[in-house]
This record gives sequence, C-alpha cells and structure tokens, in this order.
Amino acid sequence: MFSVFSSPEAAMRQIFPEEQKEKRRWRRDFRGLHYYSHLFTSMKFFLALFLAVFTTLSPLCGQSFADSLSTFLNSFRTEKVYVGHDKPYYAPGETIWCSVRLVDGTTHQVYDATPLVYVDWIDPEGKVEKTFTLQLKDGFAPLDISTPTTAKTGTYRLRAYSQYQRNFDEAYLFQKEIRLLDFVDAPDSIPTAESFTVKFYPEGGHLVKEMESTVAFKARNNRGENISLRGMLIDASGKKLSDVLTLNEGIGIFKLRPEAGKTYFLRTEYEGVKEDFQLPAALESGFLLHASARSSETISVTLRADDKNTLIGTTLIAQVRGKIVLQVALEDESVQLLSIPRKEVPSGIIHFTLFDAQQRPVCERLVFNKNPNERVTLGIEKDKEEYKPREEVVLNLSTLLEGQAVLASASITVFDDALNSEEANELTVENYLLLQSDLPGRINNIQQYFAEDNTRTNTLIDLLMLTHGWRKFTWQDALAGQLPDLLFPPEEHLTIAGKITRQEREEGVKADVQLQVLSLDDLTSLEVSTEEDGIFVFKGFDFADTTNVMLQASTHNERVMNKREEGETGRTGSRFVDVRVITPDSLPFNDAIGYQSAIHRPQTLKAYAYEMATSLRENAVDGSEWSVDLETITVTTGRNKAEIREQKIKDRMKEKGVFYFGGTQKFMADDPQFDGYRDASIYELIKTVVPRIHLVPDGGRPRLLYGSITAGVEPLIVVDGSVVPLSVVNNLNPNDVAVIEVLEGLLAQHYSNDDAVVLSLVTKRDGEIEIANPGMLNIVHPGYYQARAFYAPDYYELTDASRPDKRSTLYWNPNVKTADGRARCSFFTGDRTGNYLIRVEGISVDGIPFVGKRLMRVE
Repeated sequence: MFSVFSSPEAAMRQIFPEEQKEKRRWRRDFRGLHYYSHLFTSMKFFLALFLAVFTTLSPLCGQSFADSLSTFLNSFRTEKVYVGHDKPYYAPGETIWCSVRLVDGTTHQVYDATPLVYVDWIDPEGKVEKTFTLQLKDGFAPLDISTPTTAKTGTYRLRAYSQYQRNFDEAYLFQKEIRLLDFVDAPDSIPTAESFTVKFYPEGGHLVKEMESTVAFKARNNRGENISLRGMLIDASGKKLSDVLTLNEGIGIFKLRPEAGKTYFLRTEYEGVKEDFQLPAALESGFLLHASARSSETISVTLRADDKNTLIGTTLIAQVRGKIVLQVALEDESVQLLSIPRKEVPSGIIHFTLFDAQQRPVCERLVFNKNPNERVTLGIEKDKEEYKPREEVVLNLSTLLEGQAVLASASITVFDDALNSEEANELTVENYLLLQSDLPGRINNIQQYFAEDNTRTNTLIDLLMLTHGWRKFTWQDALAGQLPDLLFPPEEHLTIAGKITRQEREEGVKADVQLQVLSLDDLTSLEVSTEEDGIFVFKGFDFADTTNVMLQASTHNERVMNKREEGETGRTGSRFVDVRVITPDSLPFNDAIGYQSAIHRPQTLKAYAYEMATSLRENAVDGSEWSVDLETITVTTGRNKAEIREQKIKDRMKEKGVFYFGGTQKFMADDPQFDGYRDASIYELIKTVVPRIHLVPDGGRPRLLYGSITAGVEPLIVVDGSVVPLSVVNNLNPNDVAVIEVLEGLLAQHYSNDDAVVLSLVTKRDGEIEIANPGMLNIVHPGYYQARAFYAPDYYELTDASRPDKRSTLYWNPNVKTADGRARCSFFTGDRTGNYLIRVEGISVDGIPFVGKRLMRVE
C-alpha cells in the first residue's frame, strides 16, 4: 500500500496525533534536507525534558503536579535497539551473524508494527563502510555482515538506530566495538598516561553546610581509563580529615560535613604526579537525599532539610524509564524515611527527584533496581555431556516466569570458547536494556553488575549510580525552554521525498511529479502535485532489494492533470525544472560513545586469527573468498571486435537476469554510430537504433511499427526481461538503456503468445548514466537487506563429508520462540575439539530481558 502526500506537513499530520501536529515540523534546505534538532545533549530525553513540563504543562486546568508530569512523559514514545551477534571475536573473512531487535523504551516490549532500523558497520578510521536498512517484524530482523579476508584489522563499530531515535541525544544510540583480529601485528599501541582527573558527585546533587553528606568521586587518566587511587581528604589549611581510596572502576566514596567558610580538597598521587582536587562549594541551605540500595529486598530513602527549610510541602517522585512509580507528599519537617520494596518497582534505573514547595527540583538520585519477580528462569538442557566430532547435538530450552511458562524470543549461538567467554564482561540484551541504554557514557565491565545478586554486587552498582544523574544546569536550561520538535517521525516503510525547483535555481515551484518504480516485483507509477514550495513525499514503499526509481516533473498544469487517465500517463519531464531528492543528513560518528571491546589474552587471539585465516584459505564454508568464477574471466586475446562486443552484451544480460539468445539482432545504444543523437524519449531512441522501426502518431500518442509503415507489427516492449505497463515504457529515460534486442518468431513467444515482435530493452548498470535529462532524475534506492541463512551441515544427509569442518560457530539461530515456554534445536559439531559456549539472549513477551550460558565439550 502506498501513501502519497503533497508536503512533509501533510505526512506529519498522518503520522502524528492531531493534538501534537503543531509541535512537528520539517525544515527544508535546497542543498538537501537538513534536520535541525534543538535537543538537550547531556541526558536522555525524558530526563533532559523532565522539568520542561512545569513551564508547558503545569497550567493544564485541574491537573495535579504528578498528573502534569505523567501527561508530559506520556506525550513521547521511546525506542531502544539492541544487536546481538554470534561470538565476541572475529578474523577477517568471517561473517558476523546478528540479531537486531527494537523495543519500546519504557516497557521493553515489541511494537505491533514494522519499524525500520539502520545498522552501520564503521571501519577503524570512523568511516561508515556499510549501512543496512532493515524492516523488523515482531520487533526482530536478522542480519549478516560479511568481512573480506583482505579487510583491515582493528576495532570496528557496530551502530544501530531508528530515525526516530535521532530526535534525542545520540549518546543513547546502540554502538559497540567489534575487533577483527590480526595474527601478525601486535595489539594496538597504548599511549602513556600523562595526567589524571578526579570529579566529585555529592549524593543528591550538592553539599549543604552543616549537613553530613555522602560524596562519590571518580578518577580517570588522560586516556579516559578508570584508575585506582589512594589519598586523603583535607581542608584549606592542609589538615587531614580522613583517608580515601577508590573501591571499583575508579570510584570511591567518603563522608563530609562541610563547615561554613571552609574549602575542602582531595590530595592524591598517580604515576608520580601529586595533585589536590577541590570539592564543590556547599550551599548555604537546602535539602539532602540519601539512598541505600545494598539490600536485595528493599531500597531505603532518607530525605533531610536543614533548619532554614522544611520538608512539608515537598514532593518526592520516582520514575523508571519515563513511568512514574512513586509519588509521596512529604509531611515531616526535617527528616523522613521511606522503605520501598524492590518487587513493587520495575527492574532498571529508578530516578528519584525531590521537588520543593514551589515545584522546583532540589535533589536527584539514581538507584538501580532488580525486581525479584521480573526474572526469567532460562533452562538449557543438552542431550549429552560430551560430544564427538560431527555428532548431532540436541538442545531443549525452557523459559519460566515465577514458575509459569512464558513466551519469549531469543537468539542462540554455540561457538568455540577458546577465550573462556563465559566470564567475559560482554554487552548483553539484559545489561544493555536495563542499564547501559539509560546512562550516558561507557560502563566498563558491565556484566559484573549482573553476575550475582548479593550485597557486594548491589554496592558496586550503587557506586556507579552515585556518579550519574545530577544535571542541574541542563535542567535550568530546560525550565526556560520549550518542548523540542520531533523532526524524525517513526518509520514503518521507505519514503522518497524531494523538491522541484526552477532549473538551475533554488526557488521552489508548484509542480506535477511522477514516480516510476522499475522492479520486477513492484512495478509502480504514482503522481502528486506539490504546493508552491515544490516539496513532494511518496511514502509507503517496501523494496525488497536495491530498486531503480525514476522521478519526472513539470510545472503544474491543471488541465493536463485532469485529462490524464490511469495507465495512460505520458512523459512529464520538463526542461524548465530540476528534480532533487532530499534525505536525512548522515549520522556523524562519535567515538566517545558505545561499549568498548576489551582485549584479553592477546596471544590466544592471535593464534585464533591465524587458525581462522588458514582455515578460510583451505576451505571457506561458502567458497566465496577462495574460489574463482571462470565465467567472469574474459580473455580478449585473439578475439575480433564483434566477438568482444557480443561478450559485453552477454555480460549485461546476465547481470540483469535476461535470457541470452544467439543469432538475434542486438544493438548497443552507446555504439559510436549513434554518437550525436539526443533522443528526447524512449521511442525516439528505439527509432534511432533499431532498423525497420517507424514512429507514427496515433491519437496524439507515439506508436512504434516494426516492418513497413503500412503493414508493420506493433512490437511488445520488454524491460530487463519483464513485460511492463505502457505507462512505465512511456517514462523510461532513454539514457538508461544499454542494449536493445529484436526477438521474432519462436523467440518472441518466450514473452508473448501472439505472433508479435518483441523489443527487449536491457538497462544500464547503476551509475552509468552520463547525460541528465531536464526534469528527470533516476535514483537507485536501497531496499531492505535480505539476510542470508546461517550455514550448518547435516551429516545425516551430507553426501560429501571429505571436506574439513573448521567452523568456530557451530550453530546460530537469530530468533527462536519458546512456544508454551519451550523450544528445541539441533545441530552438528565440526572437526574442532575443545570447549564450546552455548549462549542464549532473549526478551519475554512481557518485556523482561534474560541471558543464559552453558558449556559443552567436543572430544
């Protein structure tokens, strides 16, 4: 189904609810479509815009403070994209098998839609090497990324996002590092650390004079690495107050009761460099918010006011991913204690904010929650403890939630665990959705916060939470600002947008635009009239592959438009206008975001890379890297020009999937004998190139006759092996045609049951068009990427088992569904012996992410 809009505004009104349309706009630029987003850059949108509600929504009649906040938070949707892949390390020549998922940013459930997701494969220099466009179904799409054996080794980045996510801070897009290993070069050289910094994070956001506070600090060197420090807390006179040290990932804490008129410092030393770091100044008066999250059952929150303030009239609100989970109107004057059961709050980051009586934010604290009732129990059962090479393995999976079977979708991989990946701190669907996706910056060794559920782990993750969340200056900006425009609407289909301008000018013009899709699977002709700005939007395409699209335009003519009938449209290109396609600006690469890939056991990695390189050379699984397609080799020695010309025609027909018939008349449109001809239409080109063709008028339309002008036969025109409607033929760009073949008799019956003559037109390769037709534009539009199936041999049926089987990934299934809480899969081991890791990553139908691992051995 196709939807056509005369302007982006019309498209916006269709996409967004009516009450939101005044907040959406497209800004246009004739150099291309540039999206301008005045967005807040230091926190996720519902955090960055959290306080804007009080200037935009608080006047809403009859709404309470929390109601206004809920209205604001519910006026936006959020999305998260996660990409899992089959193993943590690769050598050049291997394929990266991926599972791409998009979920609601609040519930982590899939949308009942077909959203589009873009995946960028970025090389070590930060250049986007490939971009894949995926249409997800049931929140999922498979993807495979092939790496050539000649690929440069080093750190690549895998970035995935929807266009809608670009409305918000790019720090929250999915991006992770993947290394292509090198068995020759040494690991990347690491520069020497020359300096270090220490940043302080008073709990709740600030220090208050004469009130004891917890202060977290984080130490990093100039390479951005977390470092361990020891030091002491001193005042301005140098008096020692206490010893301090980092506890985990460069983070430490200490207590401080600041006194009036005093300044405090942390004195420490790193790599022989001594330095004093000054603590932030304390407020004269205010509030404190303290949280204790060490218990696995409850979270304790303590709120305090100094003697110049009171808690009466203040409000504590807690929200998880934009959903309010707690609202408390405080009643005590100076101190109030709250105990919150973990099972009553969704898993993830709880954002506590204390508002004073004037509804201004005065304290903030992040706490991570693990809800004991939101844990999927994953069972991975093997049919044997140990397997022989090329033996069948049967796995049975089960997913339970609170003892009951639960429907879930998951990816399953089984790979050679030469590096003991069971203990690796890899990014997973669980730690990404619940933690990394909601915090800016990189979280080092993220899996340590999910390995166990005990007091130690809760303490470590609370240290992490103490160093995030307070954004008072950004919030002050938000209080004075307005809600940003959502300039990137949600996408479920491909869109082609553009602008018609007066020729060689920037001025838009009201025009009639015609779009032709030349595809065997989707022959389409659409028309629309623009407004005075010349903007047009064709929406709703689902191209299964790269597709040739032709756009034609002319200045608007109401009389001509009214006379056109379906299937009888004529060529609309005009020399008085230019056609320009507008697309979103490419997303710039930011090396400061995303999850880093740590190198462990570099010598083992080198050995693995060498083994895989040798294996690929000897016996590539798909044969693509080390085999030679003899049909692609053209030996010209001893051939005459006619033979070389015929081979070129044959090659073009093969590329386009067109049958090649020997002994027919074939004409190349770029033969030297046709130089100087500037054919205005496809019919004039055919008349110029093909002998015995006559172009005669027929009721104001062009008509071709083959043979004599009195008794000639009207030929059937075929484009790239497909019979196309007359409207498509009428709008073919003559500069797109490479070969014209005349088929008669039995050969013509390949396309027609009549005794017709067939003119078979073979179009040029992408990028070969040299002459631009006025008022016409040909584009090659990328379609949805069609992922390949993972190769896994079946040794029960394989007739030739002599080839070595050195697969490092034995099994990959990107989307297994546990119907009734169960699923079964089977595969065969290869020739490589050793330990293999079975890893399962999934999301339940309720939006609960889970991960499971189990070892298996091949002897």
